[in-house]
Amino acid sequence: MELSAALERAYAYAFNGHGKMLCSLLQPLDLQQSLLEYGMPAISDRLISVSDSGKGSISIDRANWPMKGDMPLLSSSKSMQIRYGEHFQYVSMIIHYVKLAA
Repeated sequence: MELSAALERAYAYAFNGHGKMLCSLLQPLDLQQSLLEYGMPAISDRLISVSDSGKGSISIDRANWPMKGDMPLLSSSKSMQIRYGEHFQYVSMIIHYVKLAA
């Protein structure tokens, strides 16, 4: 889900050019660099790979997902703050523990 959110932020930046669309997760995915240098989103293959089997499956290297301390970086945090308000920190903790269990 966070990959989709990061791609949505990249799309929004490419569409309107507003710096608030950039988030900390875009940099480790190399989306931020491609947006700033070329104006188009391009994603690194360090964390994400696409199967060449013709099925279009995407694999995410969850063990190396960017972290901030012991929490995974999120690009959807603003929308979660709007939705869950003060309870956002609890939602973040749930996401973190789901990641550890996977």
